[in-house]
Order: sequence, then structure tokens, then C-alpha cells
Amino acid sequence: MHAHDAAGVEAAASALGVLGDIHVDAPTRRVTVAFAPGTDGLLDAHQALRAAGVRVDDIALRRPTLDEVFLTLTGHPTAA
Repeated sequence: MHAHDAAGVEAAASALGVLGDIHVDAPTRRVTVAFAPGTDGLLDAHQALRAAGVRVDDIALRRPTLDEVFLTLTGHPTAA
């Protein structure tokens, strides 16, 4: 998700942190959270952000790349 302003980044990270592993990119105001497959993660994220009063410019669901899946399964990056 992309927070509307810098103040929303910390609030979003706090709200989304209970849902899964998060990654915060403060300069771009983006917070990413990883969900288990088959969950209602996007809905849960939206509800958590609304409950926390976080203004959001963009929220999206993205499938993991093959490299991300490989890293998760093996703990090692793919060979270049």
C-alpha cells in the first residue's frame, strides 16, 4: 500500500504488522505485507488501515515472483 503522507507510513506499518511480515520503504511511503496463500489478506489489510485511520493513495494485491518463492522455500537466492 502507498500511504497518503509520511505520518501514515508508521501507522500503516503498525496496523499491518499484526497481519504478517512487513517491509517499509519510508522514502516512497510504501508498506508491503506478505500473506499466506488463500487468505483474505487484502480485505484484512484494508480493514486494518481503515480502523487505524490511515489515508491510503493505493492498495494492491500482487502474487510473489518465482525468485521470491524460491527464496522462501530454500532460504537462498537464485543463482545469477
